[in-house]
Amino acid sequence: MRRYLGLIAVVFLWGCDAAPVGVCKPGDDVICGILRPEDIELVPDTPWLMVSEQGGIDRPGRIVLVNPVTNERRILAEATPPLADASSFPRCGVAPEKLRPRGFHLAKGDDGALHLLVIAGARVERYRANIAGSDVSLDWEGCVDIPKELTANDIAALPGEGFVISHMYNPPRDAFLNFKMVFGLNTGYVAKWTPESGWSKVPNSDVSFANGIQVDPATSRIYVSSMFTQRIVMIDLDGSHRVDSARSPIQTDNLSWADDGRLIGAGHTGFPVYGITACRDKGDAPCSFPFAVVAFDPKTLNQELLFRTPTGAIPGASVAVVRGPNIYLGSAFGDRISHVTSKP
Repeated sequence: MRRYLGLIAVVFLWGCDAAPVGVCKPGDDVICGILRPEDIELVPDTPWLMVSEQGGIDRPGRIVLVNPVTNERRILAEATPPLADASSFPRCGVAPEKLRPRGFHLAKGDDGALHLLVIAGARVERYRANIAGSDVSLDWEGCVDIPKELTANDIAALPGEGFVISHMYNPPRDAFLNFKMVFGLNTGYVAKWTPESGWSKVPNSDVSFANGIQVDPATSRIYVSSMFTQRIVMIDLDGSHRVDSARSPIQTDNLSWADDGRLIGAGHTGFPVYGITACRDKGDAPCSFPFAVVAFDPKTLNQELLFRTPTGAIPGASVAVVRGPNIYLGSAFGDRISHVTSKP
């Protein structure tokens, strides 16, 4: 009976969470001109935020730097980037001429250098991040093809030169798949790639729409969002010691590390899947939906609500990064980086 009631609710609630957002006006709480900033990373030892800008109908994506203190913006990668010196990371083809970046991950490698992993179309691109004071640049190192059967969303580095990605679902994306997600049924999992073994599934990692993903650099424990069960799953690389969090108030999209070591999730708080349908139909126009930001303890997965908002002036967040009391929000349905503060 509950499932039939859910089907009826879909009919009445289709897109009800979504609402248009007004024109972006620069100020202390917003940085305008960033088109569909789907993911954000903190650049260590600098004030910069590194942003995965998906771009729009008439504009390719970019990787940009944003200084939230001064509102300065710099383009890091838009067209073919400089090539790094020869690296042990493979090259599956030439450097990309255009980008449509999705999830990305900035992390220090075993060589001591910072590397940026980017999911862009059917490939994973890797860049070397060069930091000298406040100057940051990217050199392209190589790429790995993503198998056709994987629908990659987010990515995180492993020790060595490997990485894990969140595989959302097996295609096609149809009404049956959507209803599976509404009811929190498993659709995806964590996939890993290593230079030695190539691609494989992480055992015991099945979840409902795998979304945000992170790896603890000290323990190699994987954290992945089971978006439509509204839980974070913690699991070892071999699939052992799986722990599911308690249900959270959000359908967690991207995950990030706060500067205090907590895991930060942002996501929709309304009706699953169909609640944001209207946002998908608005093209490049900014769109809002109710969302919240939650901090997770990486050892216990205990939760703390940091921020919550109904539909309103802020585009519906797909990512939140935290520095002290400051929360910076990006959105796959937005045209800005929004700045809020956590509750006292």
